[in-house]
Amino acid sequence: MNYINFFNIAIPSYSLMIILGLIISNIVALNVIKKHQLILDNFILLETYCLSFGMLGAKLLYLFIIRNAIDWSQIFNWSYTKNLLQGGFVFYGGLIGGLAGIFIASFLHKIDVKMYITKLIFCVPLAHGFGRIGCYLSGCCYGMPYSGPFHVEYHNIPYALCEIKLFPIQLVEAVILFLLAIVYFYLAYYNKKSPSLLPITYFITYAVIRFILEFYRFDIQRGSFWALSTSQWISLMILTSSLLIIVFKKTFKNSYTI
Repeated sequence: MNYINFFNIAIPSYSLMIILGLIISNIVALNVIKKHQLILDNFILLETYCLSFGMLGAKLLYLFIIRNAIDWSQIFNWSYTKNLLQGGFVFYGGLIGGLAGIFIASFLHKIDVKMYITKLIFCVPLAHGFGRIGCYLSGCCYGMPYSGPFHVEYHNIPYALCEIKLFPIQLVEAVILFLLAIVYFYLAYYNKKSPSLLPITYFITYAVIRFILEFYRFDIQRGSFWALSTSQWISLMILTSSLLIIVFKKTFKNSYTI
């Protein structure tokens, strides 16, 4: 499952799912852009910055998590560093980096990003869902030992815990992400004016979901601190900051209500 053979060409399943997720997300996004008369050039600029900084953020957070396992004496050995850079990515690093990229693009190109984020937030769980299918196929981000219905067992896959029945946490998260994408697409496509806090509600929803799902994961690469994983701590920070934003917005709005 680590590779998918296409006309005798071995394609990494994770990469294939990421590309497929981006293609489908863009196709759906174009329909929303057309319906709500957003500027396509602005979307292309924002997406370019988002993906570039998102990839960088996802890689940097991964390297930070595995920092204790890195052989720093080999860091100038290109073959070692190449393998290190070809390793994993962390979604939260990509999310934070992507948001940073969007606001950098907004500043540099004078784009009002509010409507784009609000209308196209569904693209995040949609593309992410395909990424989780890629995780399932490549064996990374695997679940806890589990021998019940729908368990998965990997064989001869480098990133997986092989020869042990595991809970298919990647597919569970993928299903949840696709459901979130459908809900946020509906709210974006069929409502002329989507609520301004729509993206914040996604961050809150996913933070809660991710915090819970992390208890069913078993991969050591995700890192941990004080009995919680790295992603759980980030989930708590995102949840707290999102709730504070909502409180501040409501307080600010009410203070000017006559």
